[in-house]
Amino acid sequence: MKSERALHNDRSFDIWAESYDTQLNPLVMLEQRYLEELLTEIPGRHVLDAGCGSGRWLANLSRRNPDSLHGIDGSSAMLQLAAKKDIQGVSLHQCSCDAMPFAQNSFDLVLSSFVLSYIDDLSDVAAEIDLVSISGCDLFLSDMHPETQRRLRWKRSFRSDQGKIELYSALHSLSDIVDAFCSLGWKLYATVEPEFGETEREVFAAAGHLDYFLEANGFPAIYLLHLRKPG
Repeated sequence: MKSERALHNDRSFDIWAESYDTQLNPLVMLEQRYLEELLTEIPGRHVLDAGCGSGRWLANLSRRNPDSLHGIDGSSAMLQLAAKKDIQGVSLHQCSCDAMPFAQNSFDLVLSSFVLSYIDDLSDVAAEIDLVSISGCDLFLSDMHPETQRRLRWKRSFRSDQGKIELYSALHSLSDIVDAFCSLGWKLYATVEPEFGETEREVFAAAGHLDYFLEANGFPAIYLLHLRKPG
């Protein structure tokens, strides 16, 4: 059974879906730039986007010719938004990342973008991803950087017709995240911790929040991890 925190976030993402694709997000823009470079070859692989939201990465992955492509999310409204994009070859499923409707050894590439900070128990999610992944699977994880979030007191929130809505998040350290997978045998291949660049500076400035950009100067805004399941 989902926790009250998880249910609150699912309801919040249902509301956010109305404007999610229309709002410029400097964290998402930064991740897009770096993860594009980090992703391994996709053609012929069975790919899972765990926490696919409105389908931002599903559309990108579909263009790379995977053998199969699946997206899961807890928000029905986000999945409806993804479905409207008619992404070629994708299969969408409403479920949580710790209880997936897939057989063991189903995927050889898994992506989970801006998801883990909404997960209370890393071990449950790591175990589920391990279960559905074949030996040699590449796993890519990204999210807001926990140390910078703590230091600068960043909040997970958005504005809607209902006002400002704050999301519950868990502050997992990078070592905790890596350990959750490495304890199951996964190996860490790359860690990238980029700061905001000029592209994001323009977004902050246009929104009248250049002070936020300057405050974050010198700190990593996000992290990207590449892990692989031995085999």
